[in-house]
Amino acid sequence: ANVEELCEQAISCFLEIWQHVGKYNVEVQRVWGRYPKPTESLYKANKQFIVASLQGLREPLTNKDKDVVSAISATTLLVVDECHIAVAPTYTRIVEDINFASGCRIIGLTATPGRTLEEETAELSNLFFGEIVSLQDPNGEIDNAIEYLRAIKVLSDVTYDQLIVDPGVSLSKKEYLKLQTELDFSPTILNKLGRSSVRTVEIIARLTPLLNEGAQVLLFAPSIENSKFITSLFTFLGYKAAHIDGTTQTKSRQYLISQYIRSNIQILCNYGVLATGFDAPKTDVLCIARPTKSPVLYSQMIGRGLRGPAVGGTEKCLVVEVKDNFLHQGTQKELYTHFSDYWLN
Repeated sequence: ANVEELCEQAISCFLEIWQHVGKYNVEVQRVWGRYPKPTESLYKANKQFIVASLQGLREPLTNKDKDVVSAISATTLLVVDECHIAVAPTYTRIVEDINFASGCRIIGLTATPGRTLEEETAELSNLFFGEIVSLQDPNGEIDNAIEYLRAIKVLSDVTYDQLIVDPGVSLSKKEYLKLQTELDFSPTILNKLGRSSVRTVEIIARLTPLLNEGAQVLLFAPSIENSKFITSLFTFLGYKAAHIDGTTQTKSRQYLISQYIRSNIQILCNYGVLATGFDAPKTDVLCIARPTKSPVLYSQMIGRGLRGPAVGGTEKCLVVEVKDNFLHQGTQKELYTHFSDYWLN
C-alpha cells in the first residue's frame, strides 16, 4: 500500500479475521517506517503475511538486496491496495519486480478502476493483465454491485444534499482558462474558496443542526487554513472538533483519528489526508467542501461514509456537497451523474 495507515489497517484486519478462519501458523511482518526489511521466516511458520509500504520496498528492491529478494521470491500472491495509483513509475516497477522474482499472482483493489487520463487507464489495465473482477450477486437477482452491497448492508443508504453558495470569489482570465483545461482545481483557486467568509458561514450553518442531532461529521476542506478555521469556529461554539493535514505528526494524527472513531471528537476537519488510509465506519455525515474534477478523489472522499452496518458502519449517511455557483457546476454535475448509483435520491 502507499500509506502507512492502509498498511496498519491490513495488519489489523488480517489478525482479527485469521484467528477465526486461519488453517496455518502465519508469521506477520511489517515493512514500512521504522520496521525492518522483509526476511525469510525466522519462526519456520507455514506461511508469511507481509504488509509493506511503497517506500519500504523501493530501496531494497532497487538495490537488489539479497535478503529481500530471497524473501520476496517466495511470494505466491501480491495484493496491491488503492491500485489505481500503481501506474506511477516507481510503483509499477515494484509490482513488476515482485512478479518477476516470484511469478506470483497479482490482485489490485480499488473502488475506481480507472484514471483521469485515458492512456493511464490503459497502463493500469496492462499492469493487471487486462482483467477486471467485479462483485456479483451470487443469486443473480441484482445486477448492480452497489445495490447488491446495499441490500446485504455492507454499504449504507446514502443521501445527497447540495449546499449551493456564492462564495464571492472572482477569477482572473488566466485562472478561468486553467480551470477549464487543467485536470483539477489549482491550489490558488482552492485557497480563494477557503478564504471566503460567506462560504465558511454557509458550511457552519448547514452542519450545526446535524451536530446538534449528534451526528459524527467528516469534513474535506479546500485548504489547510480553512480546515483549521472551521475547526476553531466549531470549537468556539462548544463542539468537539479537530483538524488534520499532511503536516500533522503521525502520533497526533493517530490519536485524533482514534478519538473520532471513539466518538470523543464529533467533527473531524482535514485537507488532503483522509480520503484514503482512514476507516471510520460510524461517520454519519460527509461534508465535501473541497471541489474536484477527479472521479478517483471524489469516490475516495464519499467512500469514507459508505460503510454499512454489516461491517460496523451506519444504516444511513448524508453527503453534503458544497457547490460554488461561479464554477458553473458542470464538473460537479458530471461527477454526481458518474456516482448516481451510490445515492438513494
